[in-house]
Amino acid sequence: MKQKTPTVLYISGLGDQYDGFRRLCLVLWPHTKLVPMKWFSSEDFAAKLLRLKSEITKYDEVILVGESAGATMVLHIAEENPRNVIRYATLCGVCSQVIPIHPRLKLRSPAFEKATRSLNGSYHLEKLHHFRAWHDPVVTKKYSSVEGAKVTTIVSVGHFFTIFLCLSVYAPWFMYKLRKTRLDFLAR
Repeated sequence: MKQKTPTVLYISGLGDQYDGFRRLCLVLWPHTKLVPMKWFSSEDFAAKLLRLKSEITKYDEVILVGESAGATMVLHIAEENPRNVIRYATLCGVCSQVIPIHPRLKLRSPAFEKATRSLNGSYHLEKLHHFRAWHDPVVTKKYSSVEGAKVTTIVSVGHFFTIFLCLSVYAPWFMYKLRKTRLDFLAR
């Protein structure tokens, strides 16, 4: 019996204006759908989370990938651990409730601040995988992973550049790592 390929839901970070570019790059990622968070819209955190949960229920098997601020949404879903989500991944992700947030960003995106500050840290670590840059000045090492989860350091410098690489040049490698990780934990 052939195994069903899980759908990857890619949750966007703060750069709403880059969603067109994200969609273009995600063509390289088979079985993937962009879930734009529209962080700078008037939609509050609860509505964004509900919209993501609704999207997750449409598929039998899901791998969630949260880019930067989108990682907070992945972690909120990981707290509930829905049965059909087989892997949680963050890419240069905000994974700590104590990360400093600039006051202007708090005003422009109250949903992001709420998503960050309400993380509770209770996750299924065996299903959580963080991908981060060797050096990321935007989301530093201290705030980019949850203790005990698998971490892969990408040979790259910079926040946006690393995301760009994973969306484009490193896309085959990134997809391989997402799916390989799934097989690793299913074999246990």
